[in-house]
Amino acid sequence: MTNEQEFDRVVRKMCRESGDQLGYRPSRFLQMVDRYGAVTTTRKLLRRQQTSDGLKRLVRAGRSDLTIEALVLQPRFARLFTAMERVYAQQNLDAARNQ
Repeated sequence: MTNEQEFDRVVRKMCRESGDQLGYRPSRFLQMVDRYGAVTTTRKLLRRQQTSDGLKRLVRAGRSDLTIEALVLQPRFARLFTAMERVYAQQNLDAARNQ
């Protein structure tokens, strides 16, 4: 399995987990993942440099570990994203934690 395929697998697992545990199902996000793949979708969302409602919801629930931002920052996936995309991920997490 490639690193990109593993990222896709983990993203889908996190989405299932957020639905099962928190009742939050990111359906539009999953539609984008189905259409573009998890890495491309994540890149698109990070470049917007916006704190999404889903991110805020997961952080408020104490589950920032279920965010794509946290996943992007994991060393095992670092090479899939540019340094700037990783900065955006950290900035988004920080912004969500401070709201």
